[in-house]
Amino acid sequence: MLNKVRIFIFLPLLLQGSLNGRKLEKRMEDWQGIIVKPYWRDYPQSVGRSRSELPELQINQEAHAWVPVGGFDTFLNKFRDISAKHPNVKKISDIISRLAVMPLGMAVSDSQPASINIKSAVSRLLLFYGRELLPLFMKEFTDQWGNASREEEGAACLESLEKILDLYRGGDYFPKEDFILVTDALYALKLLYEYDFIRYSQVKDLFKSERIIESIGRHLVHCHGKKYPDVSGFKNFIPDMDFLKEDSQTSEIHWLLRVLDKPTEGKVLLKSMQEYFSNMETRATRGNLPSMKWATLLDNMFYQEFEWIHSSTTTSQEQLEFLSVYVINILQNKLTTTSLEEVLSNFWIIKFILKYNANKVNQEIVNTNYNILLQHSLIEKILEIQT
Repeated sequence: MLNKVRIFIFLPLLLQGSLNGRKLEKRMEDWQGIIVKPYWRDYPQSVGRSRSELPELQINQEAHAWVPVGGFDTFLNKFRDISAKHPNVKKISDIISRLAVMPLGMAVSDSQPASINIKSAVSRLLLFYGRELLPLFMKEFTDQWGNASREEEGAACLESLEKILDLYRGGDYFPKEDFILVTDALYALKLLYEYDFIRYSQVKDLFKSERIIESIGRHLVHCHGKKYPDVSGFKNFIPDMDFLKEDSQTSEIHWLLRVLDKPTEGKVLLKSMQEYFSNMETRATRGNLPSMKWATLLDNMFYQEFEWIHSSTTTSQEQLEFLSVYVINILQNKLTTTSLEEVLSNFWIIKFILKYNANKVNQEIVNTNYNILLQHSLIEKILEIQT
């Protein structure tokens, strides 16, 4: 929890003219986005409150925030100029304004761990944007670096983002809030990467965290706003990285998906599939093949024990045999089912295993059930035509 933390809030009224130190008496909806006086407060208590309930703030023209850019008036003039020339700076300010007043529903009063976690995560992201990211870009566009290097400050920002994304945030209880948080965190990551504050290897290292892998996997599904089954069209969420790297719904993170190596790509996709298909196991009749199929896919042990292509130095005969039987059973069921959602889910599960597992499952099936595998290839061609 962030107790009595100094924080910058961004208000647009200052873009219309200097307030010369007088108190802000307008409500927050009349404000716009720039830095005002850092104030001491148990900040999480303010997150999610209505605009009219937020305390009055006062400009502090002597605050250290203005010093690197020549004082408050100079900062204000430079901010106006930079925002006009660089839309990313304006968007940073807009994100700060949104996070500062983001409604958190029951999280405002609920003392349960999930609400505490999401409030803490939003507070930390707001702090990051106000205290680290915006000052970083002000330095970038005003050449006010001082003794700090771009790489050092970029690494510090990345460390802060990593800690936020690695938090347990209770996303199942607050999915909308968590989606906004991950979206804004990934936008900050994108800026750091595009402006060369961080390198490819540093982005890749983020995915050493299983929680971050899960966050990105879930996020890909929630970009579409729907859960499976939804087969009203073939171009709803499709658990295929080639599709997701080009899909308009995931355009903001195409850059991130394209820097992932093959094993990490597979891990993110499997987490997406587990989220996407999470309501299917309960729909399956206990004891039949679909029930077994979902129980296996959704079991976290399936993820933990999966031997990833280009990653596993050795492969086990035991996993090869298990996956071969699993795939063959699904293929055989696919030939008899009349359910479109079963056909599609069968197809994507099989394709995932054949593409990302280090064992030669494909060759094993060819040796024993070649005709069944031909049916899988036929469905793939049909889907390619439809999409």
